[in-house]
Amino acid sequence: MAHETGIAPTDDLKSKIAESKSTDQLRVLKVIIDNEQLLFSQSVPTSSSFSEDFDKLGEVVEDSTPCYLLIRTDHSNSYGYEWILITYVPVSSKTREKMLYSSTKPALKREFGGNQLKTEYFATEKSDLTHESYSLSQDRSEKPFTEQEIELAKVKEQERQAMRGLGEKVKLSSNISFPPTEAALDVISDFRSGAANFAQFVIDGKNEIIESVVSKSNLSAEDVDSLVPRDRATYNLFRIPVSASDGFIKDQPVIFIHGISNGSGVKEKMLFSSCKSTFMQLLTGDDVGIEIDRKVEVDINDDGVSADFILNEFRVKEKTQKKGFAKPRAPGRQFAAPKI
Repeated sequence: MAHETGIAPTDDLKSKIAESKSTDQLRVLKVIIDNEQLLFSQSVPTSSSFSEDFDKLGEVVEDSTPCYLLIRTDHSNSYGYEWILITYVPVSSKTREKMLYSSTKPALKREFGGNQLKTEYFATEKSDLTHESYSLSQDRSEKPFTEQEIELAKVKEQERQAMRGLGEKVKLSSNISFPPTEAALDVISDFRSGAANFAQFVIDGKNEIIESVVSKSNLSAEDVDSLVPRDRATYNLFRIPVSASDGFIKDQPVIFIHGISNGSGVKEKMLFSSCKSTFMQLLTGDDVGIEIDRKVEVDINDDGVSADFILNEFRVKEKTQKKGFAKPRAPGRQFAAPKI
């Protein structure tokens, strides 16, 4: 499921996109993310054939700086020339940048319009930006299905058909995905890298975003409770410091705490419950990769988040030895046998 950032294209970029789609004189549009905006960075005029111009894309990008590249093909449909959207994210990019470019891509696609986007391509090195590499990737993605794959596709289609009658019910019960702000992505990146060991997030229902409100480093378990508000719901990430990890299930384990407040309205409680699954997918997915060892829901007003509560979640439980069933001794004689 996509987790969008809420980053939008500037008016200048919108103008450049419209201009590029109306002419065959432009081959490439380079787009970057800066200051929480999608910005026009550079355009490259058509100089030769599509394949030859494609081979020059390495000259447009920088070794370690992510960007989007929109390249026009020489083929057209009823809407105009077909384009390819290339997401260039070098391996050396920071985790936050990888998350940002992955999450913002839907906004760029919406602005450009799907009718003229032929396909997408992902590149991590300049060597990927050749027509040969692109063609090989398309060949692999368009290989004929095996009989087994065809049968599996039929089964999945039947399942989809069966579910269509439940469409509205599914919509009502489905999870909601609100995008984290760029500042929240920064905090998530800091938590992942270890620069912070506590992070707190809230949902802005009006603007439909997830915001970070607290980020701390070297926080002790004793201090967590004082940072969790009693008047609103929160998501909290906490990593046990190294010094407190003795006797735990692992070094520096991580707990996700969904703080539930009596002060929250019904709508807020529903939003936090519905958004939690997709937010967890973002935190633990491949782009971020935070390993969460415990997930708990806590009634903040009644229970709080004490240090004992947190630490007990991770302590290795001692196994009590089970005593075997003791066979009772045979009853002894109550009286001595009479002497004869």
